Amino acid sequence: MQINKSTISINAPASKVWDAISKAEEMCKWIPSSVIEGGGTLGSEILMKFYNADGTPWEVSGKPYELRARLDRMVPEKLLEYNHEGREGMFTESMILEAENAETTSMTIQQEVNQHADGWKNGAVQTLKLLKAYLEKN
Repeated sequence: MQINKSTISINAPASKVWDAISKAEEMCKWIPSSVIEGGGTLGSEILMKFYNADGTPWEVSGKPYELRARLDRMVPEKLLEYNHEGREGMFTESMILEAENAETTSMTIQQEVNQHADGWKNGAVQTLKLLKAYLEKN
């Protein structure tokens, strides 16, 4: 098991960051070409589907790529922890928020992965960059 950890500072209050990562309708606004269903309550499942610019499903190994996760831990404005199930197997991903001050929040994505660790870490870094760009513009 490998642990990946990526952190970024976002010029937004923790409440705004929390809404962007915990509500499916908000997540679709900053994760490009995605459809996100479910989530939001402890034990619930979230399903993420990704699409190309032309609207066709994003494929991996000739099949539409979907990522399923179950919300296992939630502390409002502090922590979301998901167990993901994808073609690459199971892994745990934690989104950890820490208010630096009233207007700035540090967000860390920590992943416990069995395989494809570098790919998942790159995905976490991209996720943090997308979230930062969206929140600092809106």
